[in-house]
Amino acid sequence: MTLPDRFTRHSAVVRAKRRGGGMGGGGYADPRTVRAWVVDEQQTVIGADAVEVISSTQVSLDIDEDIPQGSLVTVWSGAPNEREAVVLAISVFRHERLPSFQTLHLK
Repeated sequence: MTLPDRFTRHSAVVRAKRRGGGMGGGGYADPRTVRAWVVDEQQTVIGADAVEVISSTQVSLDIDEDIPQGSLVTVWSGAPNEREAVVLAISVFRHERLPSFQTLHLK
């Protein structure tokens, strides 16, 4: 079940980190816009290297979006506070009767 529109009143531009290997793999996919709910709030999270880091923005979006850690996300596009940040951690909420979603914790 996807998130209802009332829970995704914002948008974000995502450049998903490509899962690379040898021979020049990796980098970032082309930018795409996703429906989201964006909150600027400092939180302590555990990063990919198992170290506590400060997340300054959280972006909640549909569970089926494929956005790995290390991806680049632009929030508040077109506004004076527009910025691009790295996905530090991802938290997931799954439920059988409520909409499932994921939250990207940005640097």
